[in-house]
Amino acid sequence: MRSRRAERRRRAACAAMALMLGGCDALARRHLAELPLAPGTTDSVVLLRVTDPPGGPARAASLAEVAFAPYGEPARRYAPPQLGTDLAGAPSHAAGNDGWVNLAMGPRRYVFRLRPAGARGPEGDARFAFSVPQTPATIYIGSFRRDCGPSRSEGCRILPDAVDETDAAVGMLARTNPAAGTPRRALAQPYPPRLAPLGLAAPATAELRVNPEGWRQALNWNALIDSERRRAPDGQGEPRSEAWPEQAGELRSVNLDFSGSGGIAAIVILPAAVVVALPIALVVHGIITDVRRRRAEDALRDATEQAAALERARERWGACLSGMATTLNPAGVERHLRASPLHAARGTPWRAEVARLVLRPCAPEGENRYGLEVMTRWTALRAGEAPPIYDAAYTRGVAGAILDARLRHAQRAPWDLPTATEAACRPLAEWCGEDGSARLLEEVLRGVAEARDAIAAGR
Repeated sequence: MRSRRAERRRRAACAAMALMLGGCDALARRHLAELPLAPGTTDSVVLLRVTDPPGGPARAASLAEVAFAPYGEPARRYAPPQLGTDLAGAPSHAAGNDGWVNLAMGPRRYVFRLRPAGARGPEGDARFAFSVPQTPATIYIGSFRRDCGPSRSEGCRILPDAVDETDAAVGMLARTNPAAGTPRRALAQPYPPRLAPLGLAAPATAELRVNPEGWRQALNWNALIDSERRRAPDGQGEPRSEAWPEQAGELRSVNLDFSGSGGIAAIVILPAAVVVALPIALVVHGIITDVRRRRAEDALRDATEQAAALERARERWGACLSGMATTLNPAGVERHLRASPLHAARGTPWRAEVARLVLRPCAPEGENRYGLEVMTRWTALRAGEAPPIYDAAYTRGVAGAILDARLRHAQRAPWDLPTATEAACRPLAEWCGEDGSARLLEEVLRGVAEARDAIAAGR
């Protein structure tokens, strides 16, 4: 009985979460196509389809990975859809096997990335953007198809445009989920937007600004402390290796012969070969007390060494870190950007906002090496229109960046587009040297420039 209740709770939790394309086995097999609408919900129902092209294999399991995120927020990943078996002949199962998926989503803009099964690297990926309205509705965002070359070596890709199958979506919902009503067509658009359909020329300059909300320094203080321990005078703070009793002159093992004592004795480690037979309970108590005392002494010694190393690290690096913070002061960075040839005060529809700077640790881990990650959000405005007609974010990451789950943007989100190159991974001392400030500002400017070039290259 308990296992049945647990299974019902598991199924209910899965349904409530409305996971896209997986996460709960039973629902993944049905592609979520039979999830009922929750009355009174503030979410909209988003309907889409993923298939192979006409004439291809008759199956819906065409994806290796799906990742989507609200624009500007970290990504969420989901397992690929699993092809279900329509044992009961239910229409919803048939719809799932035909590639239909529905999910509940709150009102805002989303970006998602599709990676096809059989892809050869990220070249086969495709990104799309769509918006969920404030008023709950059922919306159809399009059908997405996988295209594979004639041989496996050519790999597979997701076609770059959503296919309009609105009539098929209407018919499928009428059969499987009439409560959802007639879906509204709101086809997802390629991300980033293409310039030609928008009537935009590639940007040469932009109005440059900064938004310091996402500026962070992810310093690895453990690496700084370890570096101070390694350079401490007289070997202080060096790793210690405790000797076994056989290696220490004043200690040796004593094997007590207690064959005639009733067995109430023990083998103990004692100084200077003093032989004593004690009850086992007293021996154990003494050993435990001694171990605790030694551990307390070791902990106190380690804490003292840690505090001393931390203080040395602060003394050594404090001025450097303060100087870096001064260099990357938002007002100073904005002045530097606006003095560059990239800035245009007027006469251009383009705006570029430096929205994330992260001094990120990089490989090899623990070696006090860092690079400056720069994310720039590019928008274009059309006269008389409030929302931007172009809106995309580009990040110049750090070569060999170490994944740190504590960072909000530890992994690249689907809306976070790469630039052509990555920032150099340098020892912290190089950022603190005579040319450190110039290097930092150069990295910021290069991040903005490479984002502009990525737009022109059609990335």
